[in-house]
Amino acid sequence: MTIEIAPGTPVARRPWRRLPGRVWAGAALAAPVVVIAVFGGFLAPHAPTDYVGAAFQGPGAGAPLGTDNLGHDVLSRLLCGGGLLLWPAVAATAVSVLCGGALGLVAGCSRGRAGEWIPRVVDVLLAFPALVLILMLMARAPSSTGLVVVSCALVLTPGAFRIMRVAAGEVAVRDFVAAARALGLGRIAVIRREILPNVTAPLFVLIPMQFIAATGLITVVNFLGLGVSGFTPSWGVMIMENKDGLVVAPLGVLAPVVAIAVLCVGINLVSDGIAAHLSRAAAAADS
Repeated sequence: MTIEIAPGTPVARRPWRRLPGRVWAGAALAAPVVVIAVFGGFLAPHAPTDYVGAAFQGPGAGAPLGTDNLGHDVLSRLLCGGGLLLWPAVAATAVSVLCGGALGLVAGCSRGRAGEWIPRVVDVLLAFPALVLILMLMARAPSSTGLVVVSCALVLTPGAFRIMRVAAGEVAVRDFVAAARALGLGRIAVIRREILPNVTAPLFVLIPMQFIAATGLITVVNFLGLGVSGFTPSWGVMIMENKDGLVVAPLGVLAPVVAIAVLCVGINLVSDGIAAHLSRAAAAADS
């Protein structure tokens, strides 16, 4: 559902104070994990590489969540490792949404060669399985976080492109867009002033979807030992390192798994709630 706006008319304010309850529930779930990821390093009782006991010990006074496979404090590594997953996921999401969204807007609004050739180029990326493409790109620099971000963004760009192309194509055929073109507005001005404000609902769904996908990809890549080096306490690395001790010391695996799951569920709830809210606002505007 899109909101039709006459050319040159500003987008009306939406009643954000009436957001669905799932938005607040999702924010309540995701916010603590985000805080831990951003500020956890300042709260860790030990350095992530400090040895505090024997391997795979249960919770104790010096290690509230027990120790990992090398005797490091699981809690300290959990607090220090969240940012190593969060920031690359945010960066990959931003790059994929900007690149894929921009290409999708151009392709959805173009009736010429751009609208035909851009999808063909993007389809080339879809010919490769996501994880295989990432592993191919990282073969030369397996410990590069920047390359992880670029690889994940490249894999996620086709999804952003398709969603924004469909959304922009639906808006581009509306009468107010034709009127804007008749007034002499260029393609970029039409996209910026008339089409982009009317694809906010798909955009609010796209960004969390891309972030959740990026989080999963980066976790898998880190689990395989790529994108990190040494004893880096990324949550994906923690899962990989402690999988052998799952029976005797499960918190080394369960703690990062639960943190990732809670973050993704919370963001998904926020996304669904905002999308539903914007759809209701669009229906009210159309009526």
